[in-house]
Amino acid sequence: MKQQITAQRVVMYVLILLTLFFLSKNLWTDWQSVTNYEFSLDFARLLSASIMLIAAYVSFAVMWNTILRKTETQSTLSHFQAVKIYMMTELAKYLPGKIWSVTGKIYLGARLGIPKKSLLVSSLINAVLHIIGILFVGAVFLILSLPVYPAIVLLTAVVIIALGLIGLHPKIFYPITNFILNKIGKNSIPKEMGLSYKKIIKFFITYMAVDIFLGAAFYVFVAALTPVSVDNFFLIVSSFCLASGLGMVAFFTPSGLGVREGVMVAILQLVIPGPVAVLVSFFARVWVTIAEIVLLAIVVVMGKISVLTKERGS
Repeated sequence: MKQQITAQRVVMYVLILLTLFFLSKNLWTDWQSVTNYEFSLDFARLLSASIMLIAAYVSFAVMWNTILRKTETQSTLSHFQAVKIYMMTELAKYLPGKIWSVTGKIYLGARLGIPKKSLLVSSLINAVLHIIGILFVGAVFLILSLPVYPAIVLLTAVVIIALGLIGLHPKIFYPITNFILNKIGKNSIPKEMGLSYKKIIKFFITYMAVDIFLGAAFYVFVAALTPVSVDNFFLIVSSFCLASGLGMVAFFTPSGLGVREGVMVAILQLVIPGPVAVLVSFFARVWVTIAEIVLLAIVVVMGKISVLTKERGS
């Protein structure tokens, strides 16, 4: 077993290094086009994009806490505490494996008196709906970015929507989720703790709305670096959503490293030169990481101020 895990890690790092190598090689080979390219750094747009990104993260944390309250009606976790836990565990995605974010939520939430089973179920439902939602938005927006809509494309869109709605039904959603959980050695979601189809659909629509907002933040970020047309809005949003979603399901890479950049470059180079797209993908990762750290710092500082205020008041 130990040798198998070691081999998987070796393959993981090899794939990451190969992806980053080819992206860097593309950048190096055509560096001249990068130096000749007209970049237009717009700090106002960059700030706007960052605020939008932080707002999206806060929304995801609140949605996770809302799901937790549906599965554990006695939960006393405030939205402020949820944002703090969510952002602390979000940084764990940079570690190899995809379990640390969920494990972190369980550990930190349990310290506040929340039952571990409720934390596990809410975290898993949150993760699954987030992944499905962002991939769904990415696929639909990629279709919308096409100049024309052939019959086969429209049919594909209808099939994607239909499969998405059918797949979210509890009789399909939970068995598939539990099958995956059992395969990775985790307990199934108890039937009594599952959400109804109506609630799942409501959460799914909310996740998609935030994912669109998140993609719009990325569009503003790209527009802050280089001139892009509004006509490319759907394509740029889809590049971020598909890259993020596929990065989440790439269990062999920490934080989808390499996978996210590769998918993003493949789509972005349809509207901007390939080497520039590579740079944008690298900058995007730095931008997201800084925003995560800033939000966590803000929450921690606000928490400290709140504690000091209460101590002085007493």
